[in-house]
Amino acid sequence: MDEEKLKYFKSKLLGEWEKTMKDLEAMEKRKEGIQDDLDSELSTEGDYHPGDIGTELYMEEQTEGFKELLEEKLREIDKSLEDIEDGSYGYCDNCEEMISEERLEVMPYVKTCLDCSDEDVE
Repeated sequence: MDEEKLKYFKSKLLGEWEKTMKDLEAMEKRKEGIQDDLDSELSTEGDYHPGDIGTELYMEEQTEGFKELLEEKLREIDKSLEDIEDGSYGYCDNCEEMISEERLEVMPYVKTCLDCSDEDVE
């Protein structure tokens, strides 16, 4: 891959990193808000429905799962940025062939070519 394309993909990766960090921060704020609401509801005497608390807990678990996915995405982006620096960016981790630019355009932190990713699914 030529130097100009590497610069392009580095810029794209940095943009993905920033967007993912913002998503994580927004998720943390939402989680804090849910926890505050839940604490308030549990500490207040009066009417509250146990189903509401269950729903809040379920949403919190979902949020935690999404958070883990975003953290994994950040690790993949960081690794891709390292790959750019050491000259291994864009090569499939399995077959070591070049990953198509079309695939990198969609997901610049991807580590496998389309053929090898299809094998992983089967």
